[in-house]
Amino acid sequence: MERWIDGAHAADYTLSWAGFGARSADAANAARRAADGADVWAFTSAGTIAALLQQVLRVPDAQALELLWAVLNTSVTQLGWRDGRWRLLQFNSVAHLAGARDMLSHR
Repeated sequence: MERWIDGAHAADYTLSWAGFGARSADAANAARRAADGADVWAFTSAGTIAALLQQVLRVPDAQALELLWAVLNTSVTQLGWRDGRWRLLQFNSVAHLAGARDMLSHR
């Protein structure tokens, strides 16, 4: 992941990290527009979540990588659209696993 994200070897990959982030943002925005104000649920990977959060939080690549490694399997991250931009409402929630902490895992 570090090799992909740092961009120095972008030519080695079909899609660069920056391109992946742009594609992730395009998909989120397309879903928002298609939903016409309704809630949208998306089930995705830690990479997509980190790419979107990098843009929402305006953090550098190194912090995006930290976010990526922090995402727990089955966790819930919630974004909201307000005032023309995405906002982070909730990150990495595992409330649905309360009482089953042994079920927590990364990747």
